[in-house]
Formats: sequence, C-alpha cells, structure tokens
Amino acid sequence: METYWYNHKKPKERAQSLVETVDGILQDQSSRYSRYERFAALYKDQIGCSMKPGEFGKESPVPDLYKNPNFNVIRSCINSLHSRLTVTDASPFVATSNAPENLKREAKKLERFISGAMQSSKASPSMWSMCRDALCYGIGYVRGYVEDGKLLTRCVYPGHVIIDDNAAFDGRTLTMYQLSFTSREMLRLNYPDADEEAFDKAEEVGVSHGGTNARDLVRVVEGWKLPFGKSKGCYCVATLGGELETSEYKAGDFPFVKFTWMNDLAGCHGIGVAEELLGIQQMLNFLIDHVKTNVELTAQVYIAVPANSRVSEEFLQTVENAKIMKYEGNNPPSITTPPVAHPQIFSWIETLKGQSYNQIGLSEMSATSERPGSLRTGLALMTWRDIETSRFAQQARRWDLAFEDLFKMLVRIGSTIDNWSMKSYSKKSVDKIKFSEINLDEDEYVVSIMPRSSIPETASGRVEYVVQLSQMGIVDPQEARRLLSLPDVDKYQDLATAQQELFAVTFEQILDKGTYVPPPASLNLEYAIKLCSDYIARAYLDGIPEENIGQLERWQVEAMDVISGKALEATQEQAPPMGPEGMAPGMPLPGQIPGPIPGGGMPPEGMPPPPMG
Repeated sequence: METYWYNHKKPKERAQSLVETVDGILQDQSSRYSRYERFAALYKDQIGCSMKPGEFGKESPVPDLYKNPNFNVIRSCINSLHSRLTVTDASPFVATSNAPENLKREAKKLERFISGAMQSSKASPSMWSMCRDALCYGIGYVRGYVEDGKLLTRCVYPGHVIIDDNAAFDGRTLTMYQLSFTSREMLRLNYPDADEEAFDKAEEVGVSHGGTNARDLVRVVEGWKLPFGKSKGCYCVATLGGELETSEYKAGDFPFVKFTWMNDLAGCHGIGVAEELLGIQQMLNFLIDHVKTNVELTAQVYIAVPANSRVSEEFLQTVENAKIMKYEGNNPPSITTPPVAHPQIFSWIETLKGQSYNQIGLSEMSATSERPGSLRTGLALMTWRDIETSRFAQQARRWDLAFEDLFKMLVRIGSTIDNWSMKSYSKKSVDKIKFSEINLDEDEYVVSIMPRSSIPETASGRVEYVVQLSQMGIVDPQEARRLLSLPDVDKYQDLATAQQELFAVTFEQILDKGTYVPPPASLNLEYAIKLCSDYIARAYLDGIPEENIGQLERWQVEAMDVISGKALEATQEQAPPMGPEGMAPGMPLPGQIPGPIPGGGMPPEGMPPPPMG
C-alpha cells in the first residue's frame, strides 16, 4: 500500500513526499497553468505574461494572441462585471431559531464582531481581488491566516493553489496545497524551531541571468488533509530541504474561500470570461492587426503623372506621404487614395464586438456606463438594471455564498487566537468586544449574509420608491423615514425612532433580567402598549419565565393607568367649576354679578336679570 505524505511518521520523509506530490500534480496539470498565463496576457494586452516567481510580468511569447490589440473586449467585460459584483459588500447575519431575547442580543453582538473582523483583516479588498481572478482565470481564492496574533486575509493567485483534478473530479477533495515563495530570512523568523537544513537546501527560485539569487526567494509547499472518520487531519509546511512545521489539522474545511465565475463540467475549477471570449478576442486581434498593417503599407497618396509631363516633382512631393507614379500617355495627372481594407472587415469587427457583450450577458451601454435616454426615473432605472441582473443570478448567488464562507472562516480561524478581541464600528461609537464574552454555542446559531434590500441604491431612486410605497398606504410615515436611510437625515431619524428603541430596550431588560422600570408618563404610551403586547406574545412563544412576563404585563397595566389618569385630568380641566353646595354648576357665586347671556336670551329660572347698559 502506498504511503501518502500525511501518513509518514518521519519529518524528512513527510516533507519529501509532500513536495513530490505537489510536483506530480503540477506536471499532470501543466496545461491549466499555461492557460492562466494566456488569460493574464489577454487581460493585460501583452504578447505573453509570465506568472512564475522571479519572472512576473515578463513577456513570454504565447501563440495566436497577436500584438497590441486596440480593443480589448475581455478587459472591458471583466471590469464591468467586477464593478457590478463588488459595488456593495455583504454584511453578516447571525440567525437563531426561536431563541430568547438574550441569545438574540448575543447574535447581534456576534454580527458586530464579524463586521469588525472584516475591517481589521482587510477582507473586503481581498474579496475584490478574488472576484477579478475568478473573472479572468475562472476561479479565485482568499486565504485566512494568523500572523503576530492578528487575523489577516489575502488573495492567492489560482496558479499557486494546487488541487488534484482527478481526486476532486466530483468537486470534493480531502487534500489541498499551496505554493509560496519567500526569503530564507523570513522563513527563519516564522519557523525558528525548524531544522537548519530545511532552509539551506530549499529550492531557489527567481535566479537572475547572472546565476545569483539576488531576490533570495525559496519555494515553500503547504499541505492540508481534512479529518475524515477515524482518520486525523494533517497540516504540513515543507521545503525541498526538509520540514518546517507539522500539526494535526482539526478544522472541517480548508482555510480558503473559493469563488468560481462558471462551474466547470467536472472538478472544482471554473470557467472565466477570458476563456469564454478567447476565440472572439483572438479574431479581433487578428483583424485589427491586419487593418493596422494595411494602414502602414497602403495608407498613402498615389499621384499618377504622364512621363512627359512638365509638372515639377518637387511640387508634388510637398504632399505628405505621397508616392509619384509615372506612366506613358497624355492623360492628365490624377491623385488616388486606395482603401485600407474592405468595408466588410470593419463591419465584421463591429459584429464581433457586439457578440462579445451579448455572449457574456452585458450590453455595450452598461459596459460604457451609459443608459437609454428614455429612462429618467429611479424606479425605471431599477427595473432596467434588473433585466440585465437576472442574467447573472447564479453568479450573484455564488458571490453571496463566498461571503458566507468568509464569515465562517474568520470565526473558525480567529477563535484559535488567545483572548481574541475586536473593535466593533458603528456610525455612533466604537466598542471593543471579546470573542469569549459572546455567549453562543456553535449549535445555537447559523452565520449567513444579511438579506439584500430591494430598494434602489441611489438617493433619487430610493426617495421615489419610498414615496410610492407611502402613497399606496403600504408603509406608514414612521416606517418610510426608516426606509429612506439617507446620510443627511440620520440625525432626524435617530430622534424620530428614539422612543421606539427605548421601549424595545426596556422590554428586553424586563424579560431577560426581571428588572422593572415604570412607564414614563411623558412618552407615547399608546404606541408602547401595542409594542408591549407583541413582546408578551413573543415571550410566551420563546418560553420566557412567567415571573418576567408578569413584570411586563404589570408594565402594560400601569401604562394603561397612566393614560387613563391623563384622560381624567383632561376631562376635569374642561368641566366648569363647581359652586357651593346646593347651587347648580355655572351659577354666579354670592355677590357676583352675572354676565350677559350669549345670544341675548333670558336667564334661567331663579337667576336675576343681567345688568342693563
């Protein structure tokens, strides 16, 4: 039975087996990595683009690409799609199943913690780079790692992430590898306990033409094997000279986030825009290069003059790029400018350009940030964009799933850091949260992405959309203010929803801790009573202790009493003052002269007449 690299007991044998395994996969899949160089050359408008260490960016001839194309549809489509997908980042959403209010608050705290981890680890720029790699190469990767006690992320070139296509034919694999190239000095700092032979005999890369390793780059191989059944996982870092580190790998997934633009028919790799438009771009390059050559050769003025003509050649040569041709005969001189190319060639170029956008699912207007002139309102623009967005529904869903994987990876890797804490940013404050203080077990929550809003993103479109909902009676004015969510009205919005937030915090405090706070008489208790009823119903469904629910019901009853007391006081203030005992209300007191009767009527029976003028 063959012994795989993760089954070796001796460090040197394990390191050698790991390096040989990766070299074998690279040799078997060499055509894939050659295509990556071709796709990079297509995107960068180069004859060829080497992605090898020490030779990055060097032009290496790639057949059939042709030189310096004047119109790069691949880069145009990739940049347009990249801007469309990365216009907004997904936000974390921690869901709990019928959890009590205290666990829901812990879930909100975990959401803020993950958002802080996103900012501190620079995850968003890494995800943007991964998206561009997926569009160009078909697949992109972001790796999470810990360095100096900090959680960080970085985008990894797909050619440096090695997966055996045969082992991952159905899209799943237990092993994964990564190539990296770093200096010996950096390796010694990162792995101080490793054998010196692992540094000295490491394979050198990026050697200059003079034969010296001026860059001091050596080749490092990392390998992961996932735990499966009774078989333990393994993580190993090695060079050609020996092993740098090995440990048991306990996580159930690799420390990578993957995003594919289009899934391949088999395996875990993908198909990108460059591969999809390769044929069209090659033909465009050929036609444009053909037209360019014709311009250089034939784009000049031909002047035909008779051989016995007395026209001065010096005068004719004053015409720029003119070529004089003499002929026998008596015909007058003539000037001819031959066409550079057949008109059908230019028509074909325009056809190929349009076909490239149609094949990807874009329009030339969206690629150039234009819109039809008839679309003027925000709602119309939203509907127009939605028609094109439906073409990329699967890609957008995979992009959302990539963010879900990112959130889970950040929590999984970061939880291994001792005393892991994170700053949580909001528009009002910055809070420091310790991961150990979040009282949630792994089986009590699910991390996903925040549901996307269907409201337009532009201010004008958002205002128009919310106004329509308000006019239709679908939302009330208070909810309409919340939906607007414009920076200029944030302060007003905070004040408008302050009472709602205060009541919610009060009810949650009563239900969670049983701490009673009497209802404030100066606030809108009518709204609070309705909201309190909803909290009471939710508390019964969540199994909150009856003592706490009783406290909340007491709060509701007292709020009703406060409202009733206000109503009684208002009624008493409006009633006429009571006279002495035995005297009807409104009658003049003893010694008081009655005033004139409104409307000129007679006084009631038993009352003296009003005084005369």
